[in-house]
Amino acid sequence: MFPLYGVDTNPLKIPYWMLSFDELGSLLVDRKSASNDAQDIVLRDQIYERKLENCGILKAGPIDRSEITVDSPIPFDLKKMWYDLYVDENATLHNKDWNKIAYKKENGKEIVGDPTKVIPPEFLPPGVGTSPYRSTKSNNLNTYLTKIRGRLRDKRYTFLFDVDEYDGSTRDLSDLLEDWMGHDKPITIFDLSGIPFEVMDLIVATISRIIFEGMFWGRDIEGMGRQRPVLFVFEEAHAYLPRYGNTQFVTGYSNYAVRRIFKEGRKYGIGSIIVSQRPSELDETILSQCGTFFSLRLTNVQDQSTIKSAVPDSMSTIIDLLPTLRTGEAILFRDGVREKSHYCIGVYLESYREKGLLQR
Repeated sequence: MFPLYGVDTNPLKIPYWMLSFDELGSLLVDRKSASNDAQDIVLRDQIYERKLENCGILKAGPIDRSEITVDSPIPFDLKKMWYDLYVDENATLHNKDWNKIAYKKENGKEIVGDPTKVIPPEFLPPGVGTSPYRSTKSNNLNTYLTKIRGRLRDKRYTFLFDVDEYDGSTRDLSDLLEDWMGHDKPITIFDLSGIPFEVMDLIVATISRIIFEGMFWGRDIEGMGRQRPVLFVFEEAHAYLPRYGNTQFVTGYSNYAVRRIFKEGRKYGIGSIIVSQRPSELDETILSQCGTFFSLRLTNVQDQSTIKSAVPDSMSTIIDLLPTLRTGEAILFRDGVREKSHYCIGVYLESYREKGLLQR
């Protein structure tokens, strides 16, 4: 059996802390792009400060503070950050110096909440000119905090937020890559069928980027880079690598990440295959980087036009045969055709199926 990530027996884990600030912001608070809103600045500063706190305790070794940015892939505790910001925003005080927070009590115990379970504390209502006093640290973040809490408590996102084992000091990104690729099987499968559709774009981009960056920065390490080539296969690619202007994704994180793989990956031992039933809906830049095409039966006129635009004019009449291909037949053209005298060949796979050599 090949390692299959995204199922109960082998759950997919993608640490949230390796996302850039814009990516994490779009995930947590539907933040579409960089801005200078006061709330965004507070959130950015909080993430940056918490990454600075942890840059000296990393498994890979300490990193100079001057080299850290808000986008650096350094672990931090998002749940604790949410809890601390909630206290700053909503706490009431027995005095104005933050020496004593005025918690509500239940059965004689203060209701202090639990950051690990994303349970907020409860505070006494503020008085009118008397104790308890209102918080002096409010940054009008309650809308953001409500959205963040909703994400953290959503069970569909446990693969992103319940990743305590990847704390940077005991396990880090090198261990994550080792989990994905450090086995004796030739194939690793990522089953993303359970991923919420609204973050599919981001997750495909993140997985692609982690592997690409590992191959890039490890290109001089024995057994990495071109010494150990990797082949990406993007199944049902039209669902998350759509053509510009015909996309349900506003940000296009996956398009950007996969374009980089198609443009630069060959230098570092990375190959790519795009599999799609609708080539006309695929990103044009990615499609233009494909060297070889296997085209099975296509009946849609737009899909046929997309394939026709990728071949020489002299072959256009052969592409007209696409709607007539039988099951198990395909047309192969461009770089993968070795014989220069044959720009196009028919590939018949049915006999291989009959011999049990190929399964659907």
